[in-house]
Amino acid sequence: MTSPHTTSLPLARLRDVERSFDGTAVLRDVSLDIRPGEFVALIGRSGCGKSTLLRLVARLLEPSGGSIDATDDFAVGFQDARLIPWLRLWDNVTIGLPGTAHERHDLAERALADVQLAARVDAWPGELSGGQAQRASLARALARHPRLLLLDEPFGALDALTRLDMQDLLAALHDREGWAALMVTHDIAEAVRLSDRILVLREGRITDDVPVDRTDLDDQGRPRRHAEIEEMLRSALR
Repeated sequence: MTSPHTTSLPLARLRDVERSFDGTAVLRDVSLDIRPGEFVALIGRSGCGKSTLLRLVARLLEPSGGSIDATDDFAVGFQDARLIPWLRLWDNVTIGLPGTAHERHDLAERALADVQLAARVDAWPGELSGGQAQRASLARALARHPRLLLLDEPFGALDALTRLDMQDLLAALHDREGWAALMVTHDIAEAVRLSDRILVLREGRITDDVPVDRTDLDDQGRPRRHAEIEEMLRSALR
């Protein structure tokens, strides 16, 4: 059977994209497609251009060359939760969205329920733990019902156990909602655990595009070949 990821029109298409800063090339000849429902991870060493690439897709930067055609229906999640401290949680989650305060409060409560935080809908950001703040940040992104979710090291600041919990939550929401995702991460195991495809970025170029079979998972939600794939990726990054 042909995968729907290979037949649907892409939500983001990059062709021969380049980006330079002060005359120094950070990205070179980058081409990729992200299709509906596809979860794509982008890995690479620090400074290789991962976050720059994600910001280009999010239109936070303009390319120096090449072309980017991406949906307007996207949301962005960052490593830090970026909650506004003087707004209650419901107001943070729905900031910028239309509707009355009552309608937005109800929307926030539903979005926070998806990340197991409905009881904190009226809390202040300063009352949340790091893991709770990151859940709220994810709820804020998903409250917009995006077709494409752009994630820049979303769990990088969390402790190991909270990080695993957030990975489980993100995987469950992706399975249920079916949005596409492009996630930047330094964590090879995280990339293998969550993704359909893993792109390796080295010196500004995509050097490897590794498929991950998610039809056969172990009891921890990892592909059964996870150790083999992780070693392949480590070799690609050496």
